[in-house]
Amino acid sequence: MNTAETISLIALFIAAISALYARKSNKISKDALKISKREYEMKLSSFEIEIIDSLKIINGDKNILLFEVRINNKSTSKNSFSSYLELNFTDNNISALRIFHNPQIVVEKDIEIFANDILIDDKSSLIKWFIYEQPREIFKGKIESYNVNIADIDGNCISKKTYMIKTENL
Repeated sequence: MNTAETISLIALFIAAISALYARKSNKISKDALKISKREYEMKLSSFEIEIIDSLKIINGDKNILLFEVRINNKSTSKNSFSSYLELNFTDNNISALRIFHNPQIVVEKDIEIFANDILIDDKSSLIKWFIYEQPREIFKGKIESYNVNIADIDGNCISKKTYMIKTENL
């Protein structure tokens, strides 16, 4: 074997090792990309809600609507939430009405009420009450359903509907 053939064989061997190394690096890069994508998706807003209990308190000239809700933040980052209630009517005059959560409303119940700005840690749940005041002018309207809507800071919104609500007179 002459020198040129030896150099060619050594060059071929080095090229083969380089190709194997490049293939291995490519696989590692693809795996790292998959992991990064999975981590990114886990940080995206992901939450679910559940209505645990509901109550309407009739107190003279006020109707107070309360909903006990569990918010589960499934994301790997903290998230901020807000709530509003949508009343759907059977009357043709008003089809729906949106009322915003108001923690300043005083109720004579031993319950924990969500603040206006709700911050939930990553991979955590929180159970408290949302409180809404039904406007006086629509007391007589026939309410078909109550939609509790929870929206996160990114604008993602989840709605849970209930058709019945317990009533308590004070």
